[in-house]
Amino acid sequence: SYEEQLELFYRELRKIQAEDGLLFLTDVVWNHVSICNEDIRCHGDAYYNLENTPNLIPAYLLDRELGVFEEELKSGEHPSFVSISTGHDVNLVVQLLKKHLETARVVKLVDAFLPPGISYPSLLEKVLGAIRGGLMYRFVDGSGLRYSFPEKCLVERYFKVPGLTLAEETQLDVNNVDDGRKVLTCNGWTMGESIDDMSTTQAYLKREVVIWGDSIKLRYGQCPSDSPWLWRYMERYTCDMARGFHGFRIDNCHNTPLHVSTSSAKHVE
Repeated sequence: SYEEQLELFYRELRKIQAEDGLLFLTDVVWNHVSICNEDIRCHGDAYYNLENTPNLIPAYLLDRELGVFEEELKSGEHPSFVSISTGHDVNLVVQLLKKHLETARVVKLVDAFLPPGISYPSLLEKVLGAIRGGLMYRFVDGSGLRYSFPEKCLVERYFKVPGLTLAEETQLDVNNVDDGRKVLTCNGWTMGESIDDMSTTQAYLKREVVIWGDSIKLRYGQCPSDSPWLWRYMERYTCDMARGFHGFRIDNCHNTPLHVSTSSAKHVE
């Protein structure tokens, strides 16, 4: 059981401490969980999705279209595209993507959900600029990752829909409550300012998030009654960690809500 494994682990830590005089520190993760965590998916109020955070809808629709475009590249629908290894290749990909995102279907799809004050042309300029920078880092820059496409994805998706193929995902109705809850928002970090309010942020829409595609961003709300299961789950996790370790480092601290960190610290005490 989980309890037996935990006790065995802590028994080993105590043994090492007694024999070698070592103290132990660990990362604690309060603002995201693995996308493989199936428990979280049973509690729609514990993560950001299109039902509880509808301002993410246009960001998701754009993100989904990036997935569609990538599949087109892989299947050879764009004969002018061969590979990504130079700045010229990146420019070609961005040009092809721009044409895809300027089709009447995509414009109508996304434009219907854009917040006031944001025009689709101005948004597209920001999105393409962000994607171009990402492509250069992933595939071209000597100081970057130097990935190879299609072995590595073109861009990291900001949203995941476990259990669905991309073709099935494109059939989701973003206005439907059940479909909206199927969409999981990935965690990530932003340069400069943190994301303090997911209900108003445009960072996901403008592709300003350095995304971690293997993790789900947690939604605590302002108090335990906003997401009761999540607060209980993380309280237990925090106390379990405090039993065995002498100190914590808060992972992704600047994107962890302050009231969550404060509450968790009290549990540790």
